[in-house]
Amino acid sequence: MPVLATIQYPKGKDPKHGDNLTKSIAEVLMKELDVKPDQVRVIVREINPKRFSAGGVMGYELEGFEQKED
Repeated sequence: MPVLATIQYPKGKDPKHGDNLTKSIAEVLMKELDVKPDQVRVIVREINPKRFSAGGVMGYELEGFEQKED
């Protein structure tokens, strides 16, 4: 049976961060749940800072969540 992990973080991060993150999470899942690589799925969802808020403050207004220009 596959194991599925979904990670969400702000859009605009370097793609290498997502690659490294998914590999690290997959390794932890395989080790801790004693599953094979073909049983692990990691999904990364990039969130547009204009589409979320924290404490009533829009994501694009939060420090550290600046979106790079596309």
